[in-house]
Amino acid sequence: AMMARMLRVAEFTVDEFLKLLRIIIYAFTVVLLIQQFCVLTGLPVFNQTTVYGEPWKLDSLAREPSYMVTILSILIFFFGLISKAGHPDQNLLYNIRKNPWTWICYLWCLFTCYTASAYVALPLSLIPWIDRRNLVRSIGILVAVITACMIINNFIPSHQFSRTQRTVAALVTLDSAKIVDADLSASERIIPAMTIMKKLHVDDADFWLGHGSDKAMKDVRPTPLETETSPYIFNVWYNYGFLAELGLLWLIFNVCLIRRKPITWIISAAAFIYIAYNNCSAIWMILIFMMQYRVSVNPASPLLKPLKKADILRRS
Repeated sequence: AMMARMLRVAEFTVDEFLKLLRIIIYAFTVVLLIQQFCVLTGLPVFNQTTVYGEPWKLDSLAREPSYMVTILSILIFFFGLISKAGHPDQNLLYNIRKNPWTWICYLWCLFTCYTASAYVALPLSLIPWIDRRNLVRSIGILVAVITACMIINNFIPSHQFSRTQRTVAALVTLDSAKIVDADLSASERIIPAMTIMKKLHVDDADFWLGHGSDKAMKDVRPTPLETETSPYIFNVWYNYGFLAELGLLWLIFNVCLIRRKPITWIISAAAFIYIAYNNCSAIWMILIFMMQYRVSVNPASPLLKPLKKADILRRS
């Protein structure tokens, strides 16, 4: 609520907000480069929160590499969305030529931090640049790139691309054993959700009112890595009930969904997935950036308009 007021008062222009996004991307890149320099020279790694067996698996300003990829991809997604809102005549190639360092930094962070998430995040982050005029061409390019990567992977194997390929193939089957065999790390996020989903029954009062705070973390065991984890997408629902879930869904769709703009369905779905963490940077970034997008598209957006005294009295 406070951020909505601040965005209204700040009166960011499109270019000012895009500059802010670029600065954040540059900050992630600079820290990652320092970390990579530390690995290369044998120095203690700067700002490292999680240590992995693979020394180049670095996290920059995030908690782990996959979170860094998520945050940067959300930034690039809204960089494209807000760019198009302010400059409808721009396309992706023009934007890359205009902001080459932004894209170089983004791609460097994605593909040098040693995480399979990059192969999923990159195509999703480019969705804002797809419209009716280039839809068929975009699908064709995507299919061609995926095919080329699969062919190249046969000659020059990439562990991270292979992980992504195996996980997607296993996920389609919804077979727990196959998902675990495909990728243990990914299964730690997927299997708990599948386990808790089976425990939700509409005729149970706890379905509506919840099982209790942190109950999901106890009932999700055993997990593939035998760690304390949440069931992600069903976390709020299982702990606090479907009614609480509806409240969060109302917030998400009220902020993210805009009529006659299909891309906002994708944003709403992403927000729904990330709300599973209860309180993480991704969900707040999506909500804040969507509010800025609303201002960019429609400065008179009712979502961000302060209530007048007459409106308050009428509603009460």
